[in-house]
Amino acid sequence: MREEIEALHTQCTWDLVPLPVDKNIVGSLWVYRVKKNSDGSVARHKAHLVAQGFSQAPGVDFEEVFMRQPQGFEDSAYPTHVRRLRKSLYGLQQAPRAWNAKFTSHLPAFIVSHSNPSLFVKHVGSNSVILLLYVDDIILTGYKDSLVEEIIDKLSDVFAMKDMGRLTYFLGLQISYNDNGDIFVCQTKYAKDLLAKVRMDTCRPCTTPCKPHCQLLASEGDSLSDPTIYRISWQSKKQNSVYRSSTEAEYRALANTAADLAWVQQVLLDLKVFLPQPPTIHCNNLSALTLSSNPVYHSQIKYLDIDFHFVRERVQKKDLIMQYIPTEEQVADIFIKGLHGPIFLRHCRNLQLSSSTGFEGE
Repeated sequence: MREEIEALHTQCTWDLVPLPVDKNIVGSLWVYRVKKNSDGSVARHKAHLVAQGFSQAPGVDFEEVFMRQPQGFEDSAYPTHVRRLRKSLYGLQQAPRAWNAKFTSHLPAFIVSHSNPSLFVKHVGSNSVILLLYVDDIILTGYKDSLVEEIIDKLSDVFAMKDMGRLTYFLGLQISYNDNGDIFVCQTKYAKDLLAKVRMDTCRPCTTPCKPHCQLLASEGDSLSDPTIYRISWQSKKQNSVYRSSTEAEYRALANTAADLAWVQQVLLDLKVFLPQPPTIHCNNLSALTLSSNPVYHSQIKYLDIDFHFVRERVQKKDLIMQYIPTEEQVADIFIKGLHGPIFLRHCRNLQLSSSTGFEGE
């Protein structure tokens, strides 16, 4: 907490002023977070001073903001004074935009990714520096150490930064580095934490986690003692449109997948990573595949929205390859269907999933 207060003072975040008349005073509170390593050990303790921006009124206190003194750090000589903010603070309704604008203003020659506004890229000849911003956490990498160090020095002149070293754990991703330069990314800790959260960490593994052709009925089974856990993933909403056939449903799913794939391709282009050949989408519905490549059949579903037909355009331009895959080879079924043991384990192997318990599926 002292480190946070000292950093805010160093950055001239506020002034101590008498309590103004007829002004809305925003409250403040402390938010604590324990940052952990991928092995679960404590990396460091972090304290954030957060403004209670929910009390802000648009047009009233968005330009000039007065905040109560932080709890535990009130000025003993002026206990009734308040802080007039000179810079944005966590919790204020304008804070995300203000922080992003300030940070990006100190990134000269960086290009903002068209696909991800948090991704910044700087190209210097054949070398590149890549910066990813997540709230106040920064991931920085590049082809030359000298270029990376130059960016760090420039940012350190403006922002209070702490070098956490080589990235090993970020947003549930564990990153390890091999001697040959390869990078290995996994989510072992995230998966184990999730199992512990839903009290399934002591469950025994089995080769058939969900019985095939199992139908769930509302009139059978016991109610969950804590349904909020099921609600971290459950949602209920109306479909955007009514599908007239299974072919239409499959084709719309194909279009959505193609759009997601186009987004990934754009991110790679921003990083100057060029694919040697067009990506391939595997689909087990022959009718949807036919629609994506043959315009003759489009008259049969002419009521489909035009924007879904961009799949065919991408196939014709050879930006996308469509390939049929038999249902029994469709590895995506492991996420949506109950499968028999042999098929389940085969899909685990195809997805390169491993188990910490050692049963087959490495």
